[in-house]
Amino acid sequence: MQPHNPTGVVHTAEELAAVADLADRFDVTVISDEVHGPLVYADSPPFTPYLTVAGGTRGFAVHSAAKTFSLAALKAGVVIAGERNGIHLPRVAQGPNASLSGVYAHAAAWDGGDAWLAQLLTELDANRRLVVDQVAATLPGMAVLMPQATYLMWLDCRALDLDRDPARFFLDEARVGLNSGPTFGPRGEGHVRLNIATSPAILTEILNRMAQAVSRR
Repeated sequence: MQPHNPTGVVHTAEELAAVADLADRFDVTVISDEVHGPLVYADSPPFTPYLTVAGGTRGFAVHSAAKTFSLAALKAGVVIAGERNGIHLPRVAQGPNASLSGVYAHAAAWDGGDAWLAQLLTELDANRRLVVDQVAATLPGMAVLMPQATYLMWLDCRALDLDRDPARFFLDEARVGLNSGPTFGPRGEGHVRLNIATSPAILTEILNRMAQAVSRR
């Protein structure tokens, strides 16, 4: 994924070119999920589309307004083929057609949503900093990665000794629903994913509940 989910890392052009080189060497086709591409913070590396890097023309890129503009219920998306892969596009982009309402909503978002997106990124930037500050103040032992993009934050709970899936602890003890780290693979054990696309008040309440639950152990 570019940017990466769940860590929020924005891959550089050099890193993507290295992926493209490996893909070419081992005859692998890369499908780059770039759905979080618009959600890159101002102080982060710029978003680089995979198809623009050297060797990326053998790949595909997937785009949607679903994440940025909260249109997940209005089904639509775009699959773009690199210039060397256009012939294979019909085999990749299979399945039911997009909904008509989804097509209109995506077109409206991409055509006239710049001001809304700018405000969203300002608010998300404040929220990611709130999380970093509050975790440092109230959840010692928890490590948090400042995301370069997305509205998701990756929390490392391994030092809290909450078992391999801390999401279950926080659901049971704090009544907070977080994404389970192990669902992202073995390296996700001891981690949770937090969605920060909410108000600062709700986000503060979430973190307070988590801190209180840890302190009661």
